[in-house]
Amino acid sequence: MRYGTFEIVDGDGEGRQVVLALSSGEGEGGWILRFGDYNILHLRELPDGSVLLTALDVLTEGQTVLYDPPVVVLPNRIVPDRTWSASGRATVINRETQELVHTGEYQHRIVPITKERFVTPAGDYEGFLLPIEQTIDLEAMAVIRLWLDLGFFPGKGLVKRSMKFVVDKPLWFGSTTRRTADLVR
Repeated sequence: MRYGTFEIVDGDGEGRQVVLALSSGEGEGGWILRFGDYNILHLRELPDGSVLLTALDVLTEGQTVLYDPPVVVLPNRIVPDRTWSASGRATVINRETQELVHTGEYQHRIVPITKERFVTPAGDYEGFLLPIEQTIDLEAMAVIRLWLDLGFFPGKGLVKRSMKFVVDKPLWFGSTTRRTADLVR
């Protein structure tokens, strides 16, 4: 199991330290990436080195989003200025009861990857920024929008994580959560 400690430097939970833990998951090439008590990413590494997101546990909501087909969150080769996109079916289930909550269609896109310099309490890193945009259009008259910026340093892994999560509900109050975290150690 690999660990890293991040500090939330902006947004919800500012000043809080959160452990990022990577451990083996189900099946060959399966990984579990847990970001504190916020979320768990269920990942699968393909033989070519690409990493797919198969499910996302949103611990604060008590729900899991299942992706069919799984989506690329880390391509096998980081190539600046290249984009990836995918679409498919998203199913939202209650984590405790495993009952269906919502279904809908997702659109997933990794916008151009750029070389970046990351200044963190753990040090300065020259690496790559992978910006991810995802929209899930639920049949329940709601749209979930997720923006996730992942800062990677080759050989070190994730050094910066920024997330904005918006739930749009026409005729109802929606919600917005945002959080930026830097590697501390």
